[in-house]
Amino acid sequence: MSRQLEDVLKEKGIRYRRQVLGSQLSTFRIGGPVAYLLLPACPGELIACVDACVWAGVPYAVIGKGSNLLFPDDETYCAVIKTEGLDACRPLFKDRFYAQCGISLMRLSGIVAREGFADLAFACGIPGSLGGALFMNAGAYGEEMAAVVESVETYDPETGKITTLFHQELSYSYRYSRFQSERRVILSAILHFEKCAQPNDVLAQMRLLNISRRQRQPLELPNAGSAFRRPASHIAVAAMIDEMGLGGYRIGGAQISEKHTGFIVNTGGATAADVRALIAEIQKRLEQKYGYRVEPEIRFLPEEI
Repeated sequence: MSRQLEDVLKEKGIRYRRQVLGSQLSTFRIGGPVAYLLLPACPGELIACVDACVWAGVPYAVIGKGSNLLFPDDETYCAVIKTEGLDACRPLFKDRFYAQCGISLMRLSGIVAREGFADLAFACGIPGSLGGALFMNAGAYGEEMAAVVESVETYDPETGKITTLFHQELSYSYRYSRFQSERRVILSAILHFEKCAQPNDVLAQMRLLNISRRQRQPLELPNAGSAFRRPASHIAVAAMIDEMGLGGYRIGGAQISEKHTGFIVNTGGATAADVRALIAEIQKRLEQKYGYRVEPEIRFLPEEI
């Protein structure tokens, strides 16, 4: 089956690599080898990658920057389709932009700011891609991606159809979208902005937000962002972990950050097993003390396949 996949990729001229470490594909810097890394350069190639995997019977996962992913320690027989080559962005009308799924939020927020809109300033320090942000309804500082999404172009491998889903069809809520319960592949989006501002003012605001982020978050160590979803909008998981005095608690090379206890960091040599064990221990202690079963915001492979 792997030979069938390679034959299709070669025929279509799609770049790929074999036996790539998951630690090279995620900001956690953890993970053993995956069988294939596929590198599409445009939406058509992304669709072709998905179709080829389905046809060849190779499990696959579509990822962006890998900023909230944990790869397993052992080898995983799958194809990871990385969207970094799909990074086009352009204004459509005075307040709407087209952007492909692989563009980084950092770059996109800068483009939007220089066009005179402040709507994406909150996302300037989020280290993910647009596709991942749409999938997770990423947010910061009380704002979320859902507020700027007009429509999302998707591909459904079950039907072979490209479909545009509009905002009201996306089932957005806190860190949730319908994409989390479907196999649709996000190709691109139309984003709608309303907060007009002077570009220099927005860029200055973004610089201040990034300074604050560096001061408060453990960006000097590999991590996957916020480790847990809030059990309710007014309940911060980090505050409960702080109250229990768990800052600095570690299992193997995985540690609850002392700088921001909402983060789990790789102090060096952490394994996926270390991270999973630490997550389970935090969940157990928080449920025992507070009665909340907190769910990870980190997403795991191979479960996501």
